[in-house]
Formats: sequence, C-alpha cells, structure tokens
Amino acid sequence: MQAAPQQLWPSRRSRLRRGPTRRRTPIAAVLAFAFALALTACGGSATPKRGQATPPATATAASGAGTATSAPTNGAAPIFAVPTVEPTPAAAGKRNARATPAASPAAGKGRQPVPANAQQVVQAFQRRGIPIGQVQNLSASDDPDHLLGAPGGYTSKSVFADSRVANGAAPSVQAGGAVEFFANERDAQRRFAQLRAAQKDSAQPEWLFHDGNVVLRLSAALRADQASEYEIGARQALAGR
Repeated sequence: MQAAPQQLWPSRRSRLRRGPTRRRTPIAAVLAFAFALALTACGGSATPKRGQATPPATATAASGAGTATSAPTNGAAPIFAVPTVEPTPAAAGKRNARATPAASPAAGKGRQPVPANAQQVVQAFQRRGIPIGQVQNLSASDDPDHLLGAPGGYTSKSVFADSRVANGAAPSVQAGGAVEFFANERDAQRRFAQLRAAQKDSAQPEWLFHDGNVVLRLSAALRADQASEYEIGARQALAGR
C-alpha cells in the first residue's frame, strides 16, 4: 500500500491560525514607540524617576520693597531668596553724582543753649533744682570789686542767696555765691588764680570753680556736696546739657 505523501507546507487552516501571532509583535512595538513619542512631545513622563525631584515651575523671590514676586527658576529652585535693593536712578544731567546719605538727626537736638552771661548760668542752676533765693545782676556802678566792664574783667556778674545757708538773706557771696562771666577763658583763668592767691591764708576760704569763661565763687558755709551741685550744674550748662 502506497504511503501518503508528507505535507511539506502547512495547511491553509494552520497558516491562518498562526498568521496573527507573527503580526502581533510588530504592532505592539509600533504602539509602544508611538506612545513614547507622545509622552516626549508633552514634556516627559508624568511620573518622575526614582530619586529625581520634580522642580517647581516658579519660585518666590524677595524684592527690595519687601513684597514677594514669582520668578522663573528654569528648572532649579533657589535654596533661599536674598533681598536685593534696586539702585536709585541718577538724576538726568548729573552723571557720577554721589548718593545723598540719609538725613541724620538734627545737630543739637535736645540740647540746651549755652549760657552767654552770668544771669543765664544762675538760671541753669535754678532749672536743676538748686535752692537759689534772691538773685541780683550787678552793673558797673554797684559792683563791689569794680571789675565789671574793666579791661580783663568780667562782662557780667550775678550774686545770689542759697536758702540752705541763709534763708531770705540778701544775695551775696557769703549768703550763697556769685557767677562772674568773662569775654574769654584767658581772663577767667587769670581771675581764678588771683582769687586763690588772695584766700591762701583765709580761715574760711570760698569755694572756687573755673570752667571756660566762668568763675564760680561759693559761700564757705556750703558743704562739699552742696558746692559740688553748683560745679556739676555749671559744667553741664556750659556743655549745653
């Protein structure tokens, strides 16, 4: 009996059954490639890779005026924003002009006027609460030392009473003290030296003080701390305090 010839080519039915299997692989690759292109055109994968942070689109940067503005980061967010000061534009026609500094507090603000005569020195004592009673502003005619207006003498002189020494007494050096105001410090220094020399052997010498154009003579009846009040008051008044 003759054997059936071997079938060298698969039947049509088997080819139809296996045909789609051979075409499925290229179609899936094409679809995957098209999907990858679509994602690339849209700006990359929506899911970041592991270990890669997605940078924000914008970051807040501080402006010189203290307000926050949104500035592009170009894919890199700053660690911190540093405030910047916008330069002040120079005025037209004034190139290379120096910047005007900020206004400083007014000179002399809160300071007292420096006394210009003996009467104002006594008024400074009174403002500081020193218990001064009667005050007399001398003239050339009633100055017992006859130095008011004389060459090298004082330009003004005031005598006063201190209530701690003689309450209600007439103003005098013995009852309180005297302020002698000179045209310059040299004349004041000379007068101070003369008074010290004249009282060198006195049993009750006056308290003497000199600063600038002023010579202060105080009663020997005042205690040291009371005399210091006048000294401190005179120094502060002459310094404008």
